[in-house]
Amino acid sequence: MSGVSVLTLATLFVTPVVGQDQQADTAGTTVLKPIVVTGEKVARDMKNTASSVSVKTAEEIKKEKAGDPTVSEALKDIPNVVYTDNVSAPIIRGQDTQGPNTGSIAFFTGTVPRATINVDGHYLGYNEFIYGATSIWDVDTIEVFRGPQTTSQGANAIAGAILVNTKDPTFTPEASYQAEIGNYHQKRGSFAFSGPLIEDELAA
Repeated sequence: MSGVSVLTLATLFVTPVVGQDQQADTAGTTVLKPIVVTGEKVARDMKNTASSVSVKTAEEIKKEKAGDPTVSEALKDIPNVVYTDNVSAPIIRGQDTQGPNTGSIAFFTGTVPRATINVDGHYLGYNEFIYGATSIWDVDTIEVFRGPQTTSQGANAIAGAILVNTKDPTFTPEASYQAEIGNYHQKRGSFAFSGPLIEDELAA
């Protein structure tokens, strides 16, 4: 009986030490911010989504693209997406997303795209996307869905969908700016400010 008691006491003393070691190991790890996919019916972590999707964050875009990049430039190195100077619209998994009409016919009469381009809930038309050169300076994430997304993004998303999410207002005042000088007397400046309008209730 005494032998059992000694063994029990030894176990009680050893167990907390193991727990302390585990806590020390956890404290030394780096916890990454989860990437949230918003293009589905329910926003969820990227690791829990069933869709084939790539997400580019503002930090990744800033590292990869200098100056004031556009949506088309950010899409050029997405897996299974081809978007070069030789094509007028992204090719997702081998499907040309431009639609049946091309060139001047698409410019004047429009076309039925095979993928949707959504910027903060606004679907871009053919001319907006091809000729608008939408800046992504204030963009938070770009989500590229590969494969049919008609259930969540509408009938035109048979090849996929591209969602551009700009940064949300914050209750902590913050500001940013950029200036650009280029050839042919090109000069451009941008400024953004965010802060509370009504404390803890409304921000812009």
